[in-house]
Amino acid sequence: MNQKPKVIFKNVSKKYTLQKGKIDRLLELIKTEKSQPSFYALRNISFTVYEGETIGIIGINGSGKSTMSNLLAQVVPPTDGQIQVFGETSLIAIAVGLNNNLTGLENIELKCLMHGMKKEDIKQIQPKIIEFAELGDFIDQPVKSYSSGMKSRLGFAISAHTNPDIMVIDEALSVGDQTFYQKCINKMNEFKSQGKTIFFISHSASQVRSFCDRVIWLNNGELVEFGDSTTVIANYLKFIKWFNELSEDEKKSYKKEQMIKQKKENNKDVPLTIKTNSRKFRSNKQKKRNKAVVGQFIFLVTLFIFSTFLMLFNHQFQFSNIESDQSINNRTKNETKESGSIESPEKVDKKGYITKEQLEIVDKSSNSSVTLGFMDEVYVKEIVGEDYKVMIGDIKGGVKKENIFIPNEKIAESTININDFINGFPDSTKSAYEFYLLFLNTTPEKIEGALNGKTGEREDKIGNRYFSYGMVEYRINPKNHSDSLIIKDFSPDSINMAKIQGNSSYKSENEQFIFVSANDYLYILNLLDNELIIRLRGNGSL
Repeated sequence: MNQKPKVIFKNVSKKYTLQKGKIDRLLELIKTEKSQPSFYALRNISFTVYEGETIGIIGINGSGKSTMSNLLAQVVPPTDGQIQVFGETSLIAIAVGLNNNLTGLENIELKCLMHGMKKEDIKQIQPKIIEFAELGDFIDQPVKSYSSGMKSRLGFAISAHTNPDIMVIDEALSVGDQTFYQKCINKMNEFKSQGKTIFFISHSASQVRSFCDRVIWLNNGELVEFGDSTTVIANYLKFIKWFNELSEDEKKSYKKEQMIKQKKENNKDVPLTIKTNSRKFRSNKQKKRNKAVVGQFIFLVTLFIFSTFLMLFNHQFQFSNIESDQSINNRTKNETKESGSIESPEKVDKKGYITKEQLEIVDKSSNSSVTLGFMDEVYVKEIVGEDYKVMIGDIKGGVKKENIFIPNEKIAESTININDFINGFPDSTKSAYEFYLLFLNTTPEKIEGALNGKTGEREDKIGNRYFSYGMVEYRINPKNHSDSLIIKDFSPDSINMAKIQGNSSYKSENEQFIFVSANDYLYILNLLDNELIIRLRGNGSL
């Protein structure tokens, strides 16, 4: 290994201010002593990476991976500590740096110019970028019409041909098919042979283990371990296994505890000299700015009070002769508020699907509730303001718009099929999966008559029953038919997750739940609990 340092982090922290509203931004500028509540995305990170190394960065959602990529690419500055980068960096992430209103061709020119290239040089590499991205005629279309996979391909192709010293690849290979993924890996191996430094950020432990020399494991903003890829990945997978075995309440408790920890100010481990040095150059400038802002704020407040006084004085004479009419108007407004009819409902009358991992719908009229999961179906009756009014069985309640997915038309079928998931099945299920699939959309009597050794049975609040047979489970809906086959102890690391994610129809916000509308079945991959849910197409499905 060449021992020439390429990237050095010394006690680096990145803190974000938690602002509840726009006024908090003004208050943050004015306050000199007491600050707004804050959150440490990264805290006290130190490491050295050498020229020619390929470094993997892993961690669960919220661990600080994206913040790390932005710091490495020098997109944002650190709050504390020191970062030394010896060379030009290029960040490759889904849609990062692309202008949605420009065509693919125009984006190539724009990004290359931003990298300091001349127009003559851009014309020479343009055909290579277009060929690598595999966009065809879409290269002349606006980027806003691209899928996430197309944006990722274009971003990677541009960055790969601008000859950067340091590449920061943030989940950019999680979309797209296996063919393009392999092309990217080949290009990255080419960079490795040229002695370039690569940071590879991914959720896939198998990808990181196979490609990277060393691995950084982040958890809740802190560096847990930095070392040989095999060792770190093994320890990380042990942690994931431990986390997945926790109950839902234990998981919530753990996440809450870590969140509180990230909000705490704890500078014991951070050398005072670094904190002082990182702020010294801006201290005098900051004081002057604070004084100027305070002066402006006082002037604005004075002007506001004076204007308000003039308005009130004017209104006192202008409306004195219609005081009784004003009283009537006020009464009418109060009655409207009390009646609650501020916004009129609009009809929807469509099927919708839950986009949260777990969502409780409360029926206030009957004082009952039900908890639904990702891609569970509800009937959306109407929309009122920012809420949908939904029904599930006898329960009616309100759900925020962002928590419901209503497809305007049938989702296109992907090229994924059952063969793309088989390697992730537990050994006890692989040889018999076709037999288990036969009992989708059948009655529980047929299931019990054909399968022996039932290991459990339970029922949820909306009347779904669950029959367990070892590592498989059937969900029996209230219509007394099996609508889901659940494969337990599923292994995502044993399948091509890049292909699955690239062909997904919908992903939850934290990307731990992936929905694929395939040509044979509907698949829901639960990465938190290591479960694969299989449902039949049709019957009103997506």
